[in-house]
Amino acid sequence: MKREKNTLKEIFSQLTPYLKAVLILYAVSLMAGAALHERINPFISEFLEGILASVEQKSYLETVEFIFINNFRAAFLAVLLGPVFALYPLFATSLNGLILGGAAAKAWSTSPGLLLKILPHGIFELPAILLSFSLGAKTGLELILPKKGAGNRKESFIINMKNSFYVLFSVILPLILIAALIESALIK
Repeated sequence: MKREKNTLKEIFSQLTPYLKAVLILYAVSLMAGAALHERINPFISEFLEGILASVEQKSYLETVEFIFINNFRAAFLAVLLGPVFALYPLFATSLNGLILGGAAAKAWSTSPGLLLKILPHGIFELPAILLSFSLGAKTGLELILPKKGAGNRKESFIINMKNSFYVLFSVILPLILIAALIESALIK
């Protein structure tokens, strides 16, 4: 009988090429956002102001909940929608990189200390989000181009989705919760 779920070590080993590709795409998007920050600044400012306005009147715990739900939704959608030709996770990777690159460049030019203030939560949030983008991309790309010896597309898809949700709930969810606790403490 074929084992349908791998250990975390096996999953991460299989995920490595996809994670590298997502990291490269994210780095390119981050640099593009930084280089184009003056052109995309109105969009970034509006986006960030919207988030801050959403938590302005909330308590610490309500802010944790708001941030956690938003970040978990992004991670969940990346895993869930990855099978749609891997478009959502790759688009989300690029958009996230552009926004963060633009925001970081703006913060650096106006208040470098702000970057240091928000850095601690990013240590947990960024790996969680990029990991979810990688899982979605792997599932979507392997649905289009199955690996040799991986069985048929349906079997591969089911195993990838089971593995993705296993990582989502055992690794990504705790990282997102820690990030939400830290980010909420920093902005409250």
